[in-house]
Amino acid sequence: MKTIYYYYVRHGETVFNLENRMQGITDSPLTCKGIEQIAQTTEALRNEFFNSAYTSPLPRAIQTAEIILEPHHMHAKIFEPLREFSYGSWDGHIKNESDPKYQYRFSNDLFDDLGGENPTMVRQRIQNAFRELHGLSCDQDRILLVSHGAYFRHLLFSLMKDNIPNELLHHECLIGNGGIAVFKDVDGSFSLVEGPLSQAEYINRHVKD
Repeated sequence: MKTIYYYYVRHGETVFNLENRMQGITDSPLTCKGIEQIAQTTEALRNEFFNSAYTSPLPRAIQTAEIILEPHHMHAKIFEPLREFSYGSWDGHIKNESDPKYQYRFSNDLFDDLGGENPTMVRQRIQNAFRELHGLSCDQDRILLVSHGAYFRHLLFSLMKDNIPNELLHHECLIGNGGIAVFKDVDGSFSLVEGPLSQAEYINRHVKD
């Protein structure tokens, strides 16, 4: 039996987050606030031990991982399957909640006809990714993952849909910028251990004076 613990972090606030844009696989830089958020995440995770770390290939996630891992004297490996959900040609568009077309596409995550993804595509990608990570890891490994907001929602429904707490089921955004969630894989059976939590919530639970 192999048990693996994953510490999942969403990147800090970006310019597109601030502008309420559908970011997807289009990148935008971290804001000053975003860098401050990740500094707080770094403090929250400073005393955790990680056997390895993986990041989405998108620069906003890579920068986030670099900041978090500096006190650990580690570098994250770029892991392509951790990239964000793709909205295709709608990447970078301002969200328009009053537009019925937007509401339909966004609520169902149907963007494959625009060169992006749909739920089946992204969930297959996630399931394949975590089978690969399982094979690369050892029993009781603690692994840092740096990725994205929509990806985390799809991760929950891909890997642990029968174990999602009721309070998370109907939220559009499940993890804030710099937020932390811990889940585990026991021989391919996934469950949420803790979170998603803000940096302050994580510090209050784990960091001693």
